[in-house]
Amino acid sequence: MPQYLNPLNTSYIEDLAEEYQKNPDSVDPSWRYFFDGMALRGRMDQALAPAAPREADDLEFELKVLELIQNYRELGFLIADVNPLQRGIKNHPLLRLDKFGLGEADLDKICDVGNMLGLGRVPLREILRTLTEYYCSPATVEYGHIEDPPSRLWIQKRIESNYLTNGLPNEVRLRCLDKLIETEVFEGFLHKRFVGQKRFSVEGNDVIIPMLDFLIDQASQLGADEILIAMAHRGRLSVLANIFHKDPKQMMGEFSGNFDANVGDGDVKYHMGFSTQVTTPSGKQVHLSLSPNPSHLEAVNSVVMGIGRAKQKLKGDKNRTQTLAVLLHGDASFTGQGSVYELLNMADLPGYTVGGVIHIIVNNQIGFTTMPQEARS
Repeated sequence: MPQYLNPLNTSYIEDLAEEYQKNPDSVDPSWRYFFDGMALRGRMDQALAPAAPREADDLEFELKVLELIQNYRELGFLIADVNPLQRGIKNHPLLRLDKFGLGEADLDKICDVGNMLGLGRVPLREILRTLTEYYCSPATVEYGHIEDPPSRLWIQKRIESNYLTNGLPNEVRLRCLDKLIETEVFEGFLHKRFVGQKRFSVEGNDVIIPMLDFLIDQASQLGADEILIAMAHRGRLSVLANIFHKDPKQMMGEFSGNFDANVGDGDVKYHMGFSTQVTTPSGKQVHLSLSPNPSHLEAVNSVVMGIGRAKQKLKGDKNRTQTLAVLLHGDASFTGQGSVYELLNMADLPGYTVGGVIHIIVNNQIGFTTMPQEARS
């Protein structure tokens, strides 16, 4: 247990609580979050009023649970149920009960720090269940590395208000289903019509089609009128057909070949770019661009961000909200190619920033013809 979470420091914590009551900004952000989570703002008078002193053992137990909560917030993603091929209960040495001096016998003890999660006074068992739901489900967030306290708190509040686990409205769910069906029909047709032709099917990653559809609609509602997309080969044809609505006749012609003696036959079909104007489900007009991509998988990312930066300048978009870059990476290439990290390192440089980029990492369980256990240390 950290030194500052020591039951002997009770008087120090009470002094901090008094300072917090006078002025919340006068205490260190880490303690401010602690007092916020304990809901002391609303019940400070009661908490500080003379009462029977709390047993040191009780306080030590509460502080152990507090440390457990903090660890789940920062590390819960490590045991999240994100891989459909490896379902089951996982554990991590930094998230086991014995790491905090807790055990099975403590699961039914009532904890005051449940207030930090909006639960009130509940058993430790309920706190664990809630933390698992928030941070270890198929949808999770890694945010412990973020150094800006307001940004961390913004993410934390949304996670702990069931933002990731709330179901989508029925009309959104139906549209997602429609996009999945469109994708399945398109891929099935290509498989039967052009047997054996290389096309880098989206199968297994079909969800990127409804994901992009939903992302474009949400971005348009927030003021974006242009979205630039960069991606590798996997799923590109489905994106062109079902997101960009490229003419199927033109796409089928690319399978058959269109050699011209004067100009050649161009690039392979899964390297091609495209741009178009679409109307989102919300009725907004958005210009979409998919940049051509060579066989050097991640090389296109910096190109798209440079295009985005130029468009923002030409539009006078000082808030950088009208033009959005979306980069799709393969799981293996994201970790295996240094150009990705060079680009991430430029994110906040004044001469290069584009105000934020959405990165989508597509994991098809195999990359560079290598299984994960042979490519991840």
